[in-house]
Amino acid sequence: MLESLIHSLLNSRAESSSLLADLEGSTLPSIGSNSGDANSLIGSGTGTSLNRAKQQEDSPYDDFINQSVTNNYDPATFDAASDIDDTLNVLSPQLLQIYLVQVNPIFPILPSSSLWSLVTQRGRYLTYAADHPVPRALACAISYMAITTLSNDRCSREFNTSHDVLLDKHQSLTQLALEQADYINTNDLTVLQAFVLFLISIQAHDRSRKAWTMLSLALRIAQSLFLDKADPPFMVSSLERQMRGRLWHIISLLDVQASFDRGSAPMLHADCLHSQVFPATDFLNFFTPLEDHASLSPGPTLLTDPIFIMVIAEAQHAFRSLDLSGGTGPCMVGIDMHFRLQVAADFQQKSQGILKDCQPQKIPLHWFLEKIVNVTHAFLQLVAIQPMQGIPNYLFSRDIVSQSMSLSLAVQFLQSLNELHQDPRIEPFRWYARLFVPWHAFSVAMDYVFPCSDASL
Repeated sequence: MLESLIHSLLNSRAESSSLLADLEGSTLPSIGSNSGDANSLIGSGTGTSLNRAKQQEDSPYDDFINQSVTNNYDPATFDAASDIDDTLNVLSPQLLQIYLVQVNPIFPILPSSSLWSLVTQRGRYLTYAADHPVPRALACAISYMAITTLSNDRCSREFNTSHDVLLDKHQSLTQLALEQADYINTNDLTVLQAFVLFLISIQAHDRSRKAWTMLSLALRIAQSLFLDKADPPFMVSSLERQMRGRLWHIISLLDVQASFDRGSAPMLHADCLHSQVFPATDFLNFFTPLEDHASLSPGPTLLTDPIFIMVIAEAQHAFRSLDLSGGTGPCMVGIDMHFRLQVAADFQQKSQGILKDCQPQKIPLHWFLEKIVNVTHAFLQLVAIQPMQGIPNYLFSRDIVSQSMSLSLAVQFLQSLNELHQDPRIEPFRWYARLFVPWHAFSVAMDYVFPCSDASL
């Protein structure tokens, strides 16, 4: 069973991911002219009631989208030096729609409705001027992220260009736009948002260490903007406060992902999210209903419900609690296996509480969230008894652990992951699953499969 499971997982990843070969010649973008404005931190958004976020299915704006999808837009003819000056040629209504459907529900860090002005008002975004380099960088990052989420077949069908070519062009455009926004020296939240989207895009299709290396820069910029503080030493609007907290959660998630992917210690401490706790969604008046994320129109500044970030925050807390690379923490005291397994159980209980009102049979994101919780719980159980770091056996209280149990949990995790990959409903969010390579489960399975006497495994 294990052999067939591994073959199935490898085949599903090979067919769906279209991973680029490492771009050996690519380096970090150089520092451009300082065109950022320290006083142009993100503008305050106008709050609106949740009811105003609901749009009719036959919204007049849908006609605009349908008519504009292919007008004057050919991604195969991008030239980084010339097209960067025309935001409309970079971010089309089609790419923005893809972003809102496939990225925004998972990483809701941008005011969705305000993004339409990048298309309809030739680059105008929030309080920025239309020709400002910051919204231009954001438009490029959104386009790059949207292309990253697509399969090669869809790129060929909708853009008449291969996925690899589009990725290469949009990566170059985004690098240049970030350089023009002086992202290394930035004091602008929007520039950091664009940079983080850029890193996520790279990580989703490039298995080199580029994103891992640049993540430390994103973290330092975030700390310089006090994103790790719920109350920064300057005034922020309620919209900006929400965006700051969400972005910090995403950066923390990337830190966990990098730690898992590279087998290295996380850069952030286990309590890094304690100061950034989301309030109950009932008390926020600028959330867009999850089911309406694809039918937004220009108008009030809206944010999407952060339910995915809330669930992943619980996963981050559990992963960091189980991490042994730092040599401290509650799981290092006697390294009690019962306590570690309870961490995984607590994650499952808290996540199910967050999802108690979800409708997985009706809403694709809710289904994906439910599956992610199951996969993450299986992974946390495996990490609880088989840490990724090499820890001497004498430190563990292994009274409840056997080789058969370790192999069983590894197979259980791989099986749940394979079921997720094989279900066609994952397609809009498949890019997210590609961020996590299950090398640890494969390693445990290979270690224990030969001496194991349980033929069912």
